[in-house]
Amino acid sequence: MPQITLSWSVSLLFENLPLVTALGRAAHEHLNVVEIWNPYSVSVSETRSTLEALGLKVLLINTDAGDLATGEWGTGASPGRVNHFKRSFEQSVEYATSLEIPMIHAMAGNRVSGSSYSAQRECFLRNLEWALSLTKGTPLKLLLEPLNNIDRPDYFLTAMSEAAEIVAELHDKRIGIMCDIYHLQRGHGNLTEQIQTFAPLIGHYQFADVPGRHEPGTGEINYANVVRAIVGTGYDGFLGLEYRPTLPIRTTSQMLGRIIADAEPPARSPNVAS
Repeated sequence: MPQITLSWSVSLLFENLPLVTALGRAAHEHLNVVEIWNPYSVSVSETRSTLEALGLKVLLINTDAGDLATGEWGTGASPGRVNHFKRSFEQSVEYATSLEIPMIHAMAGNRVSGSSYSAQRECFLRNLEWALSLTKGTPLKLLLEPLNNIDRPDYFLTAMSEAAEIVAELHDKRIGIMCDIYHLQRGHGNLTEQIQTFAPLIGHYQFADVPGRHEPGTGEINYANVVRAIVGTGYDGFLGLEYRPTLPIRTTSQMLGRIIADAEPPARSPNVAS
């Protein structure tokens, strides 16, 4: 039976380090499965060589965030940036195919001045339809992630219900929701109810605590209850750790290992970094 496994975002765990150095730190910490926000500063060939030398696998990458200097955080729902989204998605597919990365987060981006919500939603739908067509016949899975409207007040996609409606309209099992528990708690709360409601559409989870976006167990979220709710839906994929550390990573890994072991049926056990 598949095991719930931890993956680790090197982009937040080691956010001030160059990517290759961050991957080296991940390997040193025995974090065998990693997530990367933006791998594009390093060539595909160098990244492949680094991953092979370190024995790491990448689970997830984002599409390019766009022009950070102007505040962009993705371009999928930006009617004036369709060409950028398509170029960035093609680049993501190149990396994912070469590096055997199974999931791509298609970043929606911000609300655009002068564009209606309906126009941006239609743009996002058409871009996602194109992306699904481009990746037809591949094992790639696309993910949409709602972000909380406190940290990201201008972001287009801020509710699980919005993401669920888009996924449902696309009628394709190769697209799902990335449910970030930090964003969900900070923006909405009602974690157990939302996990249960949207479970059939959730393709990946990410964890951090509130406040501060630090490791689980340092804030107000009861992660034992969260993991029990997730396991109760039948989910058996990865739990992504996307937080800014204040404690040794090994401490967090061991704590989550105990929580997962307590939540899972007796025949299953967690696969975590040792």
